Amino acid sequence: MIFSGCLDVPVLATADMPYATFYKLEDQIVILVYNDMEVEITQDDAEMHSTLLRGLCGGEKCKMILDFQKSPATFTNEAREYAAKDSRHLSVVASQALVLSTLAHKIVANFYMRVNKPSFPIKSFRSMKEAYKWTLSLKQSMEPIVE
Repeated sequence: MIFSGCLDVPVLATADMPYATFYKLEDQIVILVYNDMEVEITQDDAEMHSTLLRGLCGGEKCKMILDFQKSPATFTNEAREYAAKDSRHLSVVASQALVLSTLAHKIVANFYMRVNKPSFPIKSFRSMKEAYKWTLSLKQSMEPIVE
């Protein structure tokens, strides 16, 4: 399978949730594409994301690209705090590139970066191609996941 669009890169594995699909690529990159379903992501959902990432990445941290371009999804305070600070999530995520198309998502992303202050590299982008290029440029610690 090929991740189509502007990247055209091979997909090694996928995992689905009702509101999003995870695409595992080479170089421990996972693209999470949120669909157009209106949903509020809770801490339980965020914990499920960590579980799916752990399975997709086989015990190594992954570099995430989160694509919100078609999504009206929102995140609870608890979900944002979990994603930024919880050791279960930090054990599977090495970085996050956020692909945003709306001002509302940009405001929420800036709030997440400035207030929740994730301890990994994070940056927002207007295109998937820019996010992918930045993600590829990152050096990554490929430490095994510690449970």
